[in-house]
Amino acid sequence: MQLHSRLTTCSALLALITTLATGQTTTLPFDGVSYLSLIHGYGDRVTGASSGGFSYTGTGSFTPNVELAFGTLEGTTTGYLYPWGGGYNDLQNIVYASVSGALGVQSEMNVTLTADPGQRATLQAFDIGNWGVAITLPYVRVTNQNGVVLFEQLNVALNENISPLERNFVFNPPLVGQILTLRISVEGLAGNSDNVGLDNLTFGQQAATTIEIGSSYCTPAVPNSGTWPARMRLWGQPTVAANDLRLVATSLPHASFGFFLASRTQGNVANPGGSQGNLCLGGAIGRYVGPGQIKNSGPFGGFDLRISLTAMPSPTGVVAAQAGQTWNFTTWFRDANPSSTSNFTDAVSLLLQ
Repeated sequence: MQLHSRLTTCSALLALITTLATGQTTTLPFDGVSYLSLIHGYGDRVTGASSGGFSYTGTGSFTPNVELAFGTLEGTTTGYLYPWGGGYNDLQNIVYASVSGALGVQSEMNVTLTADPGQRATLQAFDIGNWGVAITLPYVRVTNQNGVVLFEQLNVALNENISPLERNFVFNPPLVGQILTLRISVEGLAGNSDNVGLDNLTFGQQAATTIEIGSSYCTPAVPNSGTWPARMRLWGQPTVAANDLRLVATSLPHASFGFFLASRTQGNVANPGGSQGNLCLGGAIGRYVGPGQIKNSGPFGGFDLRISLTAMPSPTGVVAAQAGQTWNFTTWFRDANPSSTSNFTDAVSLLLQ
């Protein structure tokens, strides 16, 4: 089996996943599973390469605090997912949504990751293959326990099965939530809906002390040249005393340079300086453009920056953030539509404690 063979070498990707997952991941190869095992225990509370009668790959101490549910209706086991051996591009041993049975044609195949209290589930990667003619999925989406969309790509094209090129999704940094639901739409595909296969689902867990924080606004951003809106996210703790805050930009165009912006004031300025996006900050805007702060999204369309709340940028120099203040963040990045331009993510507001 080839894991993300079209993006990088296997060894390099495994090293990347190890870094992203803070030391704990599980990868589901779907080897030797049945539809009943997907209901009863496969992927649940994995403690090693051999766990609960199944084989996995992973790093660290795997994912003993995460349970999975497979299905075709909001992550439930209503409408089963079924295993298959191969023929889905170059993927071997996948799961798919059956078009037969009492429920008939399904509209969505999904996997829900649920972490124990005090833990968070993380989603690093997965592959989608195709068994038949070229088709287009209406969407691939990941939501959290509050229904917030953490990732969405519309009109996902799948190559016909004779092509070795499956679709690879890698999240850098990983998506995080108490509950994460991967939702793959097969709406309108009729008899082709069971031609969509999921493989190499890689997920992890982390302590809840480092969580996603803040409130998004100006959402969604103007779609970029990758055809989807870029996202601004904050990870860490909302207290000045902890001084633990990481700025994260996801769903960017690949190999795009960019940097983060911060302000005490929200705004909504359309197409500033000829940009194709909207600047969702106002007032005194600071830029993270110091040494090492200008980033490149690389092959995975994301970058991040750990910041110090004692050195927030402003037009006149750095300032120290104070408890009770609200700070707002967004990301500016290079884009093309089709000629060279720029764009912005949506924005996140954070009330410091």
